Amino acid sequence: MHKRTPESFGDPPPNAARVWIPGVVDHIISFLPRNFVACTIRLLDKSFAAEYSKFNIVRLSEPTPTSAFARQWSDPANLRALTFKQRLQLLCLTSRSGSLPNLALAVANAGIVLTSSSFSAMFTSAVVACQFHICEWLIQQGCCPPATSLKEAARAGSQASCEWLLAHGCPWSPAAVYAAARGGHVGLMEWLLLQPHQQQHCLARCPVPAPASSVNPFSLLVALVEGGCSLALLQHRYLHLTTTLANDQQPQQHQQQHEVQWSEVAAEYRRAILKAAAASPGPDWQAKVAWLEAQGFPRCSDACTGAAACPDALERLTWLLARGYPANAEAATASAREGNAAALGLLLTTGGVHPGFFIAQEPAARGHLEVLAVLHSLGYRLPVEAMQVAAENGHVAVVQWLFKTAQLGGSADVAASWAARSGRLEVVGWLRQQQEYGGGGCDSGWAPGTVASAAEGGSGEMMEWLVKNGCPFRVPAAAGLKDPYVRAARNGDLATLRCLHRLGCPWDAAGSTFT
Repeated sequence: MHKRTPESFGDPPPNAARVWIPGVVDHIISFLPRNFVACTIRLLDKSFAAEYSKFNIVRLSEPTPTSAFARQWSDPANLRALTFKQRLQLLCLTSRSGSLPNLALAVANAGIVLTSSSFSAMFTSAVVACQFHICEWLIQQGCCPPATSLKEAARAGSQASCEWLLAHGCPWSPAAVYAAARGGHVGLMEWLLLQPHQQQHCLARCPVPAPASSVNPFSLLVALVEGGCSLALLQHRYLHLTTTLANDQQPQQHQQQHEVQWSEVAAEYRRAILKAAAASPGPDWQAKVAWLEAQGFPRCSDACTGAAACPDALERLTWLLARGYPANAEAATASAREGNAAALGLLLTTGGVHPGFFIAQEPAARGHLEVLAVLHSLGYRLPVEAMQVAAENGHVAVVQWLFKTAQLGGSADVAASWAARSGRLEVVGWLRQQQEYGGGGCDSGWAPGTVASAAEGGSGEMMEWLVKNGCPFRVPAAAGLKDPYVRAARNGDLATLRCLHRLGCPWDAAGSTFT
């Protein structure tokens, strides 16, 4: 007997997606990596695209379908828009994802010569994520595991990574113990404290010299407090240390020397511990500071410096200043660096702090416009270096504000040269417009070394735009600026070298390109 099919009734051919029961689909998808949903499931039809619309971001640090990865990163146009740092970040994030096929493709297309520094960055990304097969592949490609790998793994709290590194010849280091404590991983810290015997075992297998094996108990206490240890643990360890010192029986001939050395070091460690307590994450930071005061710790400016870098800096500084703690320019610099504009305003007004000359540098480099606005409103004269670092890091809003409000425009062509390194076309384009509006016109010239600056940044898209808009390759030898090829070569940036050659950039007539 002939079996009826949907076609025999005149129905369209069956679509597999139509027979998926919604509840079953949700259950299946719950087991898929997020990137697989974004790159495959959402593309099935409009209903799936709407149902799973929240999966609209592809995270390169997570597993990605090889076909989707290849579609994106086999296209030279997509890589040409990236700077050297962004292409290196692509390699590091792909290493972290654990996909060897994707990493091999990225390495082949990124246009980066794998130097020791790039290898180290990729290896660290992989080992912290426990992607040990990626680490082994990198070693096969010539990577020498960096000596800082154990410290970074400890900072991330990965005991599995620490075990793998020690088993594969990475030297034990007290820096790893401090990093685990600073990261709040007390259990891992205690485990690492039991591993110093690994050092002698590893020295015979690893060419990297191991650092001194002793762990300074006071440095460890500082790291623990920075990591947010409990008040009880702070009390236990501090009282244990002070008791040990009090009971320490020194030979008579060394007693006086020991006391002098301790008196010199004690004040420094007290400041460091109090600073760590004032910046300690968690709600008990005030209790820690108060308890340390009860132990005779003097109120020092270091506490305000530590608190100024915290997300809730305004609350912490208000409490500390009311308690009689002094503040200085270091606290103002810390708050400015972290973008804590309200805290900076408090320090410069109520706290009586005078900002240092370079206080605007880091907030400008990080794009903290509110901080710069506070400084400007209080009469602080922003230096031209603020414009330079803002342009070099591609912060268009900061560049525009500095140019118009703070009147740091100066020469727009010089600012455009700085911005070329960032790879941000909108910044360079806006500055060229200001040059035209200022009466110079876009044909009035470019600052020396603009293409060289772009070559150092490594954005092929930026270099193409500059050449198209009449920017010359070469600068006078007297300017003392580096050759574009040399700037790219020092980064190991093969893609930029190819781009310069394709655009017709000549070798330096004096031979500096090759010497």
